[in-house]
Amino acid sequence: MSFILAVFMFLVGVLIGSSLQRSYIADAEKTLYYIQSQFEDLESAMYLPYSNKDLTCKYLAIKLQDVDKSLERLQPSIVKMERDLNVNSEMYRMLKTRFISTRLKYWLLSEQLRSSCNPNTTTALFFYTTKDKCDDCTTQGYILSHVQSKVGKENFYVSAVDVNEDLVLIKTITLAYNISDVPAVIIDGSTVKKGLVNESVLIDYICSKITCNSTE
Repeated sequence: MSFILAVFMFLVGVLIGSSLQRSYIADAEKTLYYIQSQFEDLESAMYLPYSNKDLTCKYLAIKLQDVDKSLERLQPSIVKMERDLNVNSEMYRMLKTRFISTRLKYWLLSEQLRSSCNPNTTTALFFYTTKDKCDDCTTQGYILSHVQSKVGKENFYVSAVDVNEDLVLIKTITLAYNISDVPAVIIDGSTVKKGLVNESVLIDYICSKITCNSTE
């Protein structure tokens, strides 16, 4: 009897776990679908046949802030799935690939905003790894978030990607910028900071490029 009960409880656990996994992934898929629709709006706006650059740039800035909020809401779900679910499942791998692709697209658009619209913005593409233990990667992520809160999200656009994700664009970027180890941060599409970069160095560098409010 106890064996039958144990088997029953095991099967219930498997079913609940599978249901939770589908629920997490479905919620994340909805958010990614929404973000993709925002990207499509942005791309359409950039090719509109009018010459009001200021209006286009304002629209780009507003939409990117909206996308940033959606990515921020989605991040804890991805982390939770990495921790709690079967990260080797095909559904999860496909979802994470889409998430990283979305972050790369966000970085490319934020670079376009910086270079074409607003010189008082700066961007950072942060490479980390989940394949191996990387305490410096975790620390660098916290530092970038803290710097962003000080400088202002409207001035400092940060996008973080897993360097081990099997995407052609990641391989192209790491090859072009000679990135072979993490953490690494590309600032404004040109300057590469390798290894752990402390907060004061980042703030000093960023504020040498743009007009910063008080960072105390």
